[in-house]
Amino acid sequence: MKTYKLKDIISQGTKDLFYIWWQELKAVVKDQGVLIFFILVPLGYPLLYTFIYTNETVREVPAAVVDNNRSSLSREYLRLVDAGADLEIVSHCSDMEEAKTLLKNGKVYGIIYIPESFSRDITKGVQTHVTIYCDMSGMLYYKAMLTANTNASLVMNKQIKIERSGNTTIRQDEVSTSPIAYEDISIFNPAERFCQLPDTRRTDTDYPTNFTARSRSICRNCS
Repeated sequence: MKTYKLKDIISQGTKDLFYIWWQELKAVVKDQGVLIFFILVPLGYPLLYTFIYTNETVREVPAAVVDNNRSSLSREYLRLVDAGADLEIVSHCSDMEEAKTLLKNGKVYGIIYIPESFSRDITKGVQTHVTIYCDMSGMLYYKAMLTANTNASLVMNKQIKIERSGNTTIRQDEVSTSPIAYEDISIFNPAERFCQLPDTRRTDTDYPTNFTARSRSICRNCS
């Protein structure tokens, strides 16, 4: 039986390793699909990603509204949403099908759906929901939709708390809605743009619970 020295085993293993590496390299060079994945994709993807998010932030994103409640509270909520810089309500639709048609045609990038029980639930003290449907072809549209609706819900929640607390002074209203004062600081991203480092924030510990905005994604080309 032939015996091999440790030196011979290491030498042969090294030769086999480089032989396999060389054969795989030749196979990769001959395969166009692999070459595209290794060369063109790493070069093209950063360019495409940069082009998509060139603006880093968007303003006045067009949105449609389906208001099945049609009350003073729902109109107040929509006024708060439309008052911000992120979103612009361009159409009030009678039903979801009409709103989806606008979304598929590219006339809006999101839908705000207010249920029929919106004002009734708030009056009863029951948590209600506002549903937002977003075109996920661009994350900036989703960010604008979610930010505008979240800010509107927070402002309206504070107003509801003040009405129900029975306070007599402005200072009591401030304490009821924000018992712990906070300061919002974006250290590395003052413009709150998309392609920047994450924000460092100090947040409020008092979370309103009257109603919330929840989101759903929707594909413009889906049937």
